[in-house]
Amino acid sequence: MTPLTYNPKDNNLLEIFLTCFIMGITFTISIILLLITSFSFSNNKYIWLIIYSFLLHGFFLMEFINTSLYQYNSVTSKSFLIYGNKGNKQFWNLQLLTIWEYLLLRLDKFNWIIINYLPNNNACCWWYLVIQILGLSISLLGLFIRHLAMKTCGLSFNHYLTTTFNNKQHDKLITHGIYKYIRHPSYLGFWLFCIGIQLMLLNIGNLILSIYILNWFFKIRIQYEENQLIIKYGDKYINYQQTTKSKILIPFI
Repeated sequence: MTPLTYNPKDNNLLEIFLTCFIMGITFTISIILLLITSFSFSNNKYIWLIIYSFLLHGFFLMEFINTSLYQYNSVTSKSFLIYGNKGNKQFWNLQLLTIWEYLLLRLDKFNWIIINYLPNNNACCWWYLVIQILGLSISLLGLFIRHLAMKTCGLSFNHYLTTTFNNKQHDKLITHGIYKYIRHPSYLGFWLFCIGIQLMLLNIGNLILSIYILNWFFKIRIQYEENQLIIKYGDKYINYQQTTKSKILIPFI
């Protein structure tokens, strides 16, 4: 068996089935809730929260599908990135805060905030809707950029950082496609996905928190990763850095 061969022993098919089954149930519930809120004037303020649920489902499915198609030698039951990965706890904590802020600002006791700062049934400004649609578009763009990154990188892509390298073909420096224009497109895609969600939900608190946490995380990760890539590729990677200078495109990094 070569390193490029899919190894079924790395995957618990029952675990994958149960993950897909549960996601199917939650996705169906989201569709039902969307239909209910769409025809309910009093509950339509929750529509964007349901759309947020669709985005999360899309992200998890795309991670697994992309990995199974383009990194088939490393796909596992954890490739959904729902659980079993480093950073999952922090990710879900942020999602809980996201939902909490959205719901909190729409409680009756906080109506004064909604009336003055956020759209509701009686005080909906057109530019709030523009911001929400912009946020949704940014999230979808982030998913698309991350998809291109995983597809272009192919077997060289990995969800985990490594300090060991080899000279095999699937462990080569990728400088074509989207990597020709953006040095870390997978990170940019995830950043846009997360920030777009907060804009879509009009979560100012979590928007600021997400920018801080993601920028702190990616700054450390990118610095470490680039040091490792310089060790491996030497001048080749340094030249690549120069051709893509200022093209990480994540603000403040």
